[in-house]
Amino acid sequence: MSNVAEKIFLKIIGVGSPIGDDDIGWRVIDTLSAAPWLQPWLGRGVELISLDRPGISLLEQMVDVSQGVVIDAMSSGRQPGAVARFEWPFSTQEAGLLSSHGFGVGDALCLGQALGTLPAKLWVWGVEIQSFAGGAGPGRWTQDQIAKILQPIENELQLIIDREIVKPGHE
Repeated sequence: MSNVAEKIFLKIIGVGSPIGDDDIGWRVIDTLSAAPWLQPWLGRGVELISLDRPGISLLEQMVDVSQGVVIDAMSSGRQPGAVARFEWPFSTQEAGLLSSHGFGVGDALCLGQALGTLPAKLWVWGVEIQSFAGGAGPGRWTQDQIAKILQPIENELQLIIDREIVKPGHE
């Protein structure tokens, strides 16, 4: 374990857009920002951020970050609501993270790997969504599914924090 109070040890990034269910990454971040278990860590080595179709600027958000988690919608043919965890490097095509965002998460991670700018550890959580259509505004489906989607992500984040970050008062 290391004392990481002064730097961002774990950055959790929700990627999305306001189109249909594609806002799932934002919804996960919104829910995590209110989670009581995470409150002691926010500003103490853990940061949450939501990005709207970041493209290459996703890499800027990972500068000087030890570990990163990206949460994004995916379209892989799985059942809507399926949650998949990928540890970088992985095949972005296989993961279904060939995004509707133009220069998507997979493209940005490939570029970051080539430039050597990715965090030492990086996970991507893909959430199979129901629809990229439906116009602007929160997807109704994501509102109904957020608790189910969030549970495996929260479980892993708690393990990362417990394993890697010194608890407040124990530095």
